[in-house]
Amino acid sequence: MNRIVLAGLCSAVLLSLSGGCGTRKEPQGAVAQAPAIAPRAAPEASAPPRGPAAVGEPSPVSGPAAAPAEGAPSRGPEPPAARVPEETVVLTTQGGRIVIALFDDDAPRHAENFKKLVRQGFYDGLTFHRVEEGFAAQSGDPDGTGKGGPGYTIESEIRRKLVRGSVAAARLRDAVNPERRSSGSQFFIALVPLPRLEGQYTVFGHVVEGMNVVDRLKRGTGPNGLLVPEGSGDRIEKAEVVAGKP
Repeated sequence: MNRIVLAGLCSAVLLSLSGGCGTRKEPQGAVAQAPAIAPRAAPEASAPPRGPAAVGEPSPVSGPAAAPAEGAPSRGPEPPAARVPEETVVLTTQGGRIVIALFDDDAPRHAENFKKLVRQGFYDGLTFHRVEEGFAAQSGDPDGTGKGGPGYTIESEIRRKLVRGSVAAARLRDAVNPERRSSGSQFFIALVPLPRLEGQYTVFGHVVEGMNVVDRLKRGTGPNGLLVPEGSGDRIEKAEVVAGKP
């Protein structure tokens, strides 16, 4: 009997020491550890917000680029680059050079014909047979009479206004030329704006350098006060087609 009681007491002591009844006893001397807590994430390095897409930069989403931020100045569209002519015509006179840019887009037939004749040397040595102050200076007549030419006319390409420096094709009057076809070679340079003649003559070029030379052009006096006698007045010593603006 005593042995049975003693065995029961020993079993109870052993259960208590081994963490029986579901309770674990930490070993003597050990420090109880707190439950592990995940460390708080450190804030990421601050980065400036991207904000709306810059002007001209594609937006991250489909659609047009975002508008500039409020208060930001808008540059607006870039100004178009200055158009450099692919070819120009240079008329060398006793008084200096006259540089003409051609309107290849608005008057392609006239521009091409003018360059063709220049390359052939057609204008070399021709006079300015008509120069009227406050009006125009005219050349391109191989006869010097105001009636000559290469033997053909050109279909009109009337699109531009006549302003100071405009280079336009001469032509016969409407009574005998209702289609307003241009002379094959004669041209005039407007010394002043000529609104009363607008819509009547083909403008195929513009003086971009040498209008001071044009202003000084002189003509001789012939029998009718218009024609230039041989050897007098200003003449085109040399005409050349050059690349770009010389």
